[in-house]
Amino acid sequence: MEKCGILLPLFSVPGKGGIGTVGESAKKFIDFLAESGQDFWQILPLQTADYGGSPYASESAFACDVCYIDFDLLEKDGLLISSETAAFYEKHGNSERVMRDESGRKELLKKAFCRFEKDEQYQDFVKSQSYWLRDYALFVALKESHGKKSWTDFETKYRLRDEKALSEFEKSNAESIEFVYFTQYLFFRQWRELVDYAHARGIKIIGDIPIYVSYDSADVWSHSELFMLDENKKPTVVAGCPPDDFNEDGQLWGNPVYDFAALKESGYGWWLDRFKRASKLYDVVRLDHFRGFESFYAVTASRRDARQGQWLEGCGRELFDAAVSRFPDLEFIAEDLGFVTDGVRKLIKDTGFKNMKVLQFGLCDESDSEHLPENFNAECVAYTGTHDNDTSRGWYESLTAKQRRLCRRRLNKRPFEKISHAMIRALLDSRAKYVVIPLCDYLDENSSARINTPGVVSGKNWSYRLKTMPSGKLAEKISFLKSKYVVKT
Repeated sequence: MEKCGILLPLFSVPGKGGIGTVGESAKKFIDFLAESGQDFWQILPLQTADYGGSPYASESAFACDVCYIDFDLLEKDGLLISSETAAFYEKHGNSERVMRDESGRKELLKKAFCRFEKDEQYQDFVKSQSYWLRDYALFVALKESHGKKSWTDFETKYRLRDEKALSEFEKSNAESIEFVYFTQYLFFRQWRELVDYAHARGIKIIGDIPIYVSYDSADVWSHSELFMLDENKKPTVVAGCPPDDFNEDGQLWGNPVYDFAALKESGYGWWLDRFKRASKLYDVVRLDHFRGFESFYAVTASRRDARQGQWLEGCGRELFDAAVSRFPDLEFIAEDLGFVTDGVRKLIKDTGFKNMKVLQFGLCDESDSEHLPENFNAECVAYTGTHDNDTSRGWYESLTAKQRRLCRRRLNKRPFEKISHAMIRALLDSRAKYVVIPLCDYLDENSSARINTPGVVSGKNWSYRLKTMPSGKLAEKISFLKSKYVVKT
């Protein structure tokens, strides 16, 4: 192991206000990472969340979630007053689960907007982000004027993006659109300050690009020609996953799928714009569902399950050659989990991207799994589990007695050693160049600390928060572990 990091969503950072923000608590967590000798903070996507809190089903592939804006920083900037922020914090306190309260946050941001005076920095931001910002702001304002309905229910002239009609709407709704510009600018300004703080302490940020976007998104509305839609702009096929040993119906995700022929004809401009945006937010990008770039599973839109579908060809290497050439400082991780074929393996080899290994997937597999440390390829990023897995303790407690024995034997678990800590030790001692551990495993937390359960809409998904900042004692322990196992380069 050469470098290591910790996975914790930004929304999980402890503090006041109901959700982790880019303010003082995030800086304290970066201090903890630095004291722990870490190289990375993996935060998941920063995009706006859906109604269930998922950042993987956003209304925009480019816009960031303004719930992360820190009000204390706005108070220091003179955009809010102490009584306003105090009232908001009194209402939310240090909640144990994520509380977004988007309407309450919007009310405060509106007050900050009224006090804001446009400066050169703001104007530069709006100009530099024009390749996505105008369409997103129009989309948000149009949804508000149509009672939050889907863009497919917009008036025809807006649904079909008549430019004259859009320009007239833009003029008559200038304040609403400017407010969207303002909030995106605020987030970006605060975020870049936090990234600079991290870099000064030797910490790089691992972000995430979800492969698919929501149908009801600014992206599909503004770039419908890049998706497999019919003449009425309805999906002909949608994304999913075929049946397997865990789900006989497969998984019907429902996202519109890309028309890769159209993307190629356009020079992959929209995807390169996504990488351009990511390069301003992250140091390392994890490419979600990487196998979908090689080939993807498409299900007829009218079906209710994913039992019947077809594999269609993706973009292959061409897009990534262009991305690496254009953004040489951006590092990529390919999330190649699930149904992996020789074609996917070849694409990973051709791109040179690091791929992923997840220890939970290998320990109970009686075969010689590629997810076992002794089988790791050096150019991988190894995890005990990801944001979609249970905590290692919760996972272990769900196993049968036979499976637990197999795990203990494979880990050479020591007496009185916690299973999550044995798993961490196994990864740090492996040949994987990068190791990323969810903070919940260092804390040996149970299933209540799970971030997401795929396929489950209700429940506590995307709401996990740390109760308190991790201790200096834990930082000292993690730093010692790294110094013990790290291989100097």
